[in-house]
Amino acid sequence: MKLGTFKYLILVFLVFFYLFPTLFKFVPGAISTRIVISFFGFIIVFITYLNNLKNPSNFKIKKSQITSLVLLILMAIISIITLFINDTRDPEYIKYIFSMILIYLAYVPIKIFINKNFHNVDHFFISNLIINVVIVQMCVSLSMYLFPQFGKFINTIQVIDDFDIAKLNQTAQFRLVGLGTKFFGLGIINSFTLILLAFNIRHRIMGINQLIKYATLFIFIFTIGMMMSRTTLIGAILGLAYIFTPYISIKGFFFNNSWKFILLVILVPCFFIILFIVFFPKIAEQFQSLFKFGFELFINFNETGKATSESTEDLKTMYIMPNNLKTYLIGDGKFAGEAGRSASYYMGTDVGFLRLIYYFGLIGTITYFIFQLFSLKTAMKKHNLLVLFCFSLLMILNLKGIADFFYIAILFNIASDRADSGFTKAL
Repeated sequence: MKLGTFKYLILVFLVFFYLFPTLFKFVPGAISTRIVISFFGFIIVFITYLNNLKNPSNFKIKKSQITSLVLLILMAIISIITLFINDTRDPEYIKYIFSMILIYLAYVPIKIFINKNFHNVDHFFISNLIINVVIVQMCVSLSMYLFPQFGKFINTIQVIDDFDIAKLNQTAQFRLVGLGTKFFGLGIINSFTLILLAFNIRHRIMGINQLIKYATLFIFIFTIGMMMSRTTLIGAILGLAYIFTPYISIKGFFFNNSWKFILLVILVPCFFIILFIVFFPKIAEQFQSLFKFGFELFINFNETGKATSESTEDLKTMYIMPNNLKTYLIGDGKFAGEAGRSASYYMGTDVGFLRLIYYFGLIGTITYFIFQLFSLKTAMKKHNLLVLFCFSLLMILNLKGIADFFYIAILFNIASDRADSGFTKAL
């Protein structure tokens, strides 16, 4: 194995446990893999800070970092105000600032490892890194399903809370799960990844072989992603919209790779379906229940003329709007339901927008989305269309549950800030 390949595998391993924080039973306490990585980040930051005390001129913080911190502090202040006014004790978005700092510290070792071991790191490098990590997660998920003993082993070594255990018991026979992140969380990352694939397809000059590769990856992530979380469909729709958004030039509108891609999207699945039916009929049979779950919307539409599923029907019941002005302005200061259990939600709604509004009103909700948009714009400089589609995805996902892109977006900062040493560079 070449040294470069080995280093890249280490990077994929590192980013995997950053994007999919996993609680292992052999690790004491509620310490996820992301927290372990952030511990090393803290050591790096602390040592760098001590070194720069000797040379204060190196001690610099970017304006974007200050702005992000101000927005986080503002969210915390709004949370404190709403808790005081409502006389409640649910510090969800006071703790949020510490969660973001933890993510930032976990980002530091990844950035330093990339800066020291890889050249020509751009936004395409980062997007492909995330794509590869998601593919690894999907391969783990498929292996857990196809080989039940392996799946049992993986679920035995990781800590799974009671809510997820109940959900796993209900869906284990017809839904893919992976290592660490599950259910809606997987749908978030899968959807984001499909937009990153669209970003590559739209903006890179590709030969037919590369285009076949990316079309195959798009179909693979969409199909397997739907079997994990049907929220993946949103990413697929936006990804196709991204690819087919025409360029505007002096000569008018034109498309790049679009029609070749759509032809491949039709042909590639046909090839694999025939391949599995002819050569792997038993595996094809195993996938029937997964397919029925993942594509329930399409199956129901074909049979009844209505694109509905059990989860979409449940979601409709969760649109419980506030009934007073105070809640809209400053919220009720409540995020979790009775006894603070993670499995229950205040007012019985899991809708992202409503949970934010019920917690700290429209003022806090707007601040939250400003922070998310700023994080995307800072990380994806000069790629405004990518920012637009990622932010659109974020807003749509919050119609279902709480979606947060900071932990993914921050990785793209590496592409525009690639220094190997110094306090500012290390952070």
